[in-house]
Amino acid sequence: MPLEIQYSKTGNLGFIEPNSVDEPWGTYIGTRCGLKVYAFKGRLSCEVLALDHNRCYRNNSTRPRIAMELSLSKEGNAWEVDLVQVARNYKGQSLAPRVYCLLMRKLTMVLKAGRSQSVGGRKLWNRLAKRSDVLVWCKPSRYSKKKTLAKTGKIQLTTDEYDLYSSSNSITEMFAIAV
Repeated sequence: MPLEIQYSKTGNLGFIEPNSVDEPWGTYIGTRCGLKVYAFKGRLSCEVLALDHNRCYRNNSTRPRIAMELSLSKEGNAWEVDLVQVARNYKGQSLAPRVYCLLMRKLTMVLKAGRSQSVGGRKLWNRLAKRSDVLVWCKPSRYSKKKTLAKTGKIQLTTDEYDLYSSSNSITEMFAIAV
C-alpha cells in the first residue's frame, strides 16, 4: 500500500534559468495545457518540467514560470514517481495526468506509483485509470507474478481481490502504461 502523506499547499514554484544554449530546459517532449514540457532524462533519474513561456520573469522570455515539477527514479523496468509539485495557479487543470500520458507515450515509459501518496496522488492515479489510452495494473507485492487490473473508484483505485490502500497490505505496487 502506498503510505498516505500530507503536503503543505504549494504556492509558486518560481522561474527557471536556462542551463545551456542547446537545450536550456532539457529535451522538449511536447505541449500540454498550453505549457511546454521538458525532461532531463538520465540512466537512473528523470526530472520533468512544465513551463509557461507566456508568464516570464519581468517579461524576460529566457526565464519562464515553472507550472509543474516531476521527479522520477528508475525502479526495475519502470519509472517510479518520487515527487510531483504543481504551482497554485495551475491546479485544477488536470495537468499531472496529461503530463504523465505525454511521458508514457513520447518516452515509452512505464510509470510506477510512489511508495507514498497524498490524497491528490490517489485521485491522480484514479483519473489515469479512467483514461481510455492508459492501462493501470497492480501487484500485491514486489515479487508477485500475479497482476490485477485496477478499477476506478469514486476517489481512489480498487481491485476485486484485495484492498490497495489497507495498512495490512503494505507492499502493493501500481503501474501505468500508455496503450
